[in-house]
Amino acid sequence: MPETELRVEIIALLLDADFKLRPDTNTWSHSDGRPFTRAEQATAFQATRAELEGMAALSARNAAAVLEQDDAVEALTELVRAE
Repeated sequence: MPETELRVEIIALLLDADFKLRPDTNTWSHSDGRPFTRAEQATAFQATRAELEGMAALSARNAAAVLEQDDAVEALTELVRAE
C-alpha cells in the first residue's frame, strides 16, 4: 500500500486548534483565541487519519518536551540553591 502524503499545513492548523466549538461562529478556535475562518474549518475537516495521527504524535512529543524543560529548570533551580 503506498504511503499517504501528509499535508503539513493541515497538521499545523490542527496543532494550533482549540477543539471546543465556538457558539458565536460555529467553528473551532486557534490557540490564541481567534476563531477559525470557514475555510480553515473546512480544511481541518479534510484531515486524513494519517494526518490526525501525525498531529497526535507531534502533540505528544511537544508535551513531553515541555515536561522535560520543566524538569531541567527545576533541576537547575535546585543546583543554584544548593550552592
